[in-house]
Amino acid sequence: FNLIKRYLLKKSELKCYEIKDLNLKSLIKVNVNYKQVGSDRLTNAISLLNNRDNFIILDLGTATTFDVVIKKTYHGGVIAPGIKTSLNTLSDKATLIPRMNLKKISKVSIFIYCIN
Repeated sequence: FNLIKRYLLKKSELKCYEIKDLNLKSLIKVNVNYKQVGSDRLTNAISLLNNRDNFIILDLGTATTFDVVIKKTYHGGVIAPGIKTSLNTLSDKATLIPRMNLKKISKVSIFIYCIN
């Protein structure tokens, strides 16, 4: 990681920080046990902060996480198994559901409907 940090500093004059070394509490108010929230989830929340809007952040990876940010406060979230793990478990436990392979797709359309 130090090699990447030095490269970025040299090429862009931007200093690179490791999330684990930052005081994230100074950037966002956390309304849950701080020690139980991963820095990746707080980083997602910090990237969206503003004084007007509320967010539900979905992160679809090995695990699927849902996090709630209201104004500038992180209110917690949920960690669930990722899509592949869920699909494999479902086909293992439900004998009438066949095993399926997931394929990567190049384009995803997202529709978001919001009510104030």
